Amino acid sequence: MACMKKLKEDIIHIKNLFPLSHTCISVTDATLDLVQINFHFPGEATFDVQCNILENYPKTPSIWCTEHEDQIVFSILAQLSEATNNFTLLPQINHLITQYCVLKNLEAPLELSQLISPPVSFEESDEGQGSELSVEEGAISDSDMEEGVDDDDEDEDEDADDEDDFGMFDEMEYDDTEEPSSSVENDANDMNEKDKETLVKLKVKAREDRIRNVPMIGSTTATDRIMKELKDVYKCNSYKNGIFSIELEDENIYKWKIILRCVDNESPLYDDLKKLKETRGEEGIVLKVTFKDDYPMSPPFIYVHTPQINGGYVLGGGAICMELLTTQGWSSAYNMESVILQIAATFVKGKARINFANLSPYNHAKAKAYHEHLSRFHKNTGWYTPPKADG
Repeated sequence: MACMKKLKEDIIHIKNLFPLSHTCISVTDATLDLVQINFHFPGEATFDVQCNILENYPKTPSIWCTEHEDQIVFSILAQLSEATNNFTLLPQINHLITQYCVLKNLEAPLELSQLISPPVSFEESDEGQGSELSVEEGAISDSDMEEGVDDDDEDEDEDADDEDDFGMFDEMEYDDTEEPSSSVENDANDMNEKDKETLVKLKVKAREDRIRNVPMIGSTTATDRIMKELKDVYKCNSYKNGIFSIELEDENIYKWKIILRCVDNESPLYDDLKKLKETRGEEGIVLKVTFKDDYPMSPPFIYVHTPQINGGYVLGGGAICMELLTTQGWSSAYNMESVILQIAATFVKGKARINFANLSPYNHAKAKAYHEHLSRFHKNTGWYTPPKADG
């Protein structure tokens, strides 16, 4: 297993280059499964970065994570975890340190020039070939390395399943010598910095939860689709023009808070929204959205949270009477931008007015009960389809 022998040598190499006594970077832990690097540049925050090496190394990228909340660090680690080539340890550490120093305007450690060794072709290497580096005192011994060493060809089916998980999180790539691809660059340019930061945090959190065996919220299919919907919304004109905004509740991708800020400017509701902002300082109509595990096969549950609304097909508890939001009228082809805009149009069509006399928000449980009741009712009686002339 030449690749494992090379990994051992690389680990010894980085421990010697960045010992605990180093002035800005130290390798504090290193095994065949995990490498932990401590960053302590003068004048900067001190934090640890972990590299979790998977069993099929170096066929797939290692998973990088940190508890340090810094957008620059998050973005670099996301690139490393989602790389599409050059998965070996030394180039990835070189990329991490180089990018951190460049983006933080820091002087790179001199040892960085000694980090990269000539590439090794693992396909052409036979077991037993390679460097005869001895294990120095204080470095990792061969006996320490034995645990976790398996044949590279084992469990390939399991690895393939792992690669399918969080498919939407595997879009970014990096190359130390090339500029970002035009598609990645265009995607980034279509979003503002805050939204890009949200997506990066979601990607990193998903991978960290996977490493720590945290029970997955929802399902892989639903998570992938919701990530795509969120990304598409961030890039759509309705969102950019301020017609509505989106926040995630408790950083949970399955729970959205939507603020509908603008409707047809010839409707009474438009004037009510202006008055709402002037008198209460509220930005608009707050919609709460919850996605199910089987999304997009079933519709999200959406209700009005605040303010209280009369008419507009808004029922008790804030439930919204729309066929589109029930299993009878839902289609997996619907996208969230269209759903939000359709809700806004339904409010206007139903002549919705804000009830300024009632300041209480709607209740989730009550809205859910009303929604289930109307779904059962219309399942038995059907839905009224207005003439096309009525819109």
